[in-house]
Amino acid sequence: MSKKKVSHVAPIWSDLHKRFNRVMPRSKDLTLIVLKGHLLVEEQLQEIIEDALSGTSMLKDARLTFYQKLKLAQCIIGKKFSEKGNFENREYDFGKAAKKLGELRNKLAHHIEVPKMDLLIDNFCGYFENSVSEAEIHSYVAWGPDRDKRLKFSVSQLCCALLRVRLDKRKLDSNLSKKPRN
Repeated sequence: MSKKKVSHVAPIWSDLHKRFNRVMPRSKDLTLIVLKGHLLVEEQLQEIIEDALSGTSMLKDARLTFYQKLKLAQCIIGKKFSEKGNFENREYDFGKAAKKLGELRNKLAHHIEVPKMDLLIDNFCGYFENSVSEAEIHSYVAWGPDRDKRLKFSVSQLCCALLRVRLDKRKLDSNLSKKPRN
């Protein structure tokens, strides 16, 4: 009988899943979903930055904006992040999707009413929905055709994609440090 090898990164994925389910509102309030989703994505960007700085949290005092964290994370990750990244054989432009979410959050945070909010949300969701089939989106019970569910789906996909590139970068850095120097 063979034992299954358990990945050391499995707890990280599990933690993200648990955090998402704990923090994401159960309501259909699109404003709250955007605000909470924005914070979850910002946490992933912060993790990318802290990984690159060997776990130091000295930049927390710098009070970087979401956009500054996004740009810094793009510099750290490089091409895989800023161009078309591949996540489970699907292509997303993480930088553009995160930027769209940030812009959406800013409009909601600074305006009492946001004209064309539905269109802005659909535009953000389109980054992910255009690369998966309708059946795949609706295959998981928690997601569905409602805008709130589509928004939660898209935020979860962005968080997972950011975690994936963070782990890939960590693995690459680890492999590079093991190579003998000439």
